[in-house]
Order: sequence, then structure tokens, then C-alpha cells
Amino acid sequence: MGFLLIGRVLQGVGAGLAMGAGTAALMENNPTSNPRFPSATATVSTASGLTLALVLSGAFAQYFPMPLFWS
Repeated sequence: MGFLLIGRVLQGVGAGLAMGAGTAALMENNPTSNPRFPSATATVSTASGLTLALVLSGAFAQYFPMPLFWS
């Protein structure tokens, strides 16, 4: 059980670092003159990605065979 907790913590740290780096890259490579565009893009993509992951994992667990294999 301890390995799962450590893995989850490392996953959270990695995701946080990746999201921060992704947002910074969007800000630096902004093709428009609007400074809000990259920030809004990062926010929308993060929120929609997290929502889609929850919906798909719930559908896999409910409707597909071998839910532990797919998760």
C-alpha cells in the first residue's frame, strides 16, 4: 500500500511540474498580442483533460470487461 501512495505522490508532483512548464511555454510562444490567450488555453485544456479522464475511467470501470486491467 505504501508503494501506491508514493507512486501517487510522484504522479502528482510530475503532473504539477508538467502543467507549470506547459503554461510557461504557452506564455513564451504566444502568437497573438493578447496576453490572456495562453493562460486561458492552458486553463481550458487542463480542465477539459481532467474531466475527460474522469469520464473515460468511469466508463471503463463500469462498462468494459477487466476494469482493473484498463485502469
